[in-house]
Amino acid sequence: MAIAFRCTRCRARLHVPTRWAGGSVSCPRCETRVVVPAEPQAERPAFESREVEQSLAMLERQGNGLVAAEDPAAPGAGPAGTVVHQVRVERAGVTVPWWAIYAAILLIPATAVVAFACGVWWRTVTGGP
Repeated sequence: MAIAFRCTRCRARLHVPTRWAGGSVSCPRCETRVVVPAEPQAERPAFESREVEQSLAMLERQGNGLVAAEDPAAPGAGPAGTVVHQVRVERAGVTVPWWAIYAAILLIPATAVVAFACGVWWRTVTGGP
């Protein structure tokens, strides 16, 4: 008998032999190390409405791209307490690594100090005023 479970990162469905229970395996899709549960996980319950199952499937596919309101009375809740999923849109642009910002902060004053020192040296060598 096989143990069926999902990857904790990419939610891929994995099947492993029961003798691997409690061990860890590498997910073939995202290569994350995943701990095999000791017992098979129960499948999700079937919902009365097919829309709920589709919403859950969409959330699994999108990962963390969708945010749902937890309180049905909160803003973003639809009619009759149904939760409307708010889509978080990220802006396109250039992502600068953190070390580049610190390097720029340090290099600009360092360049100014070196330029000043070169100017002083040149002035003494050429005998300027």
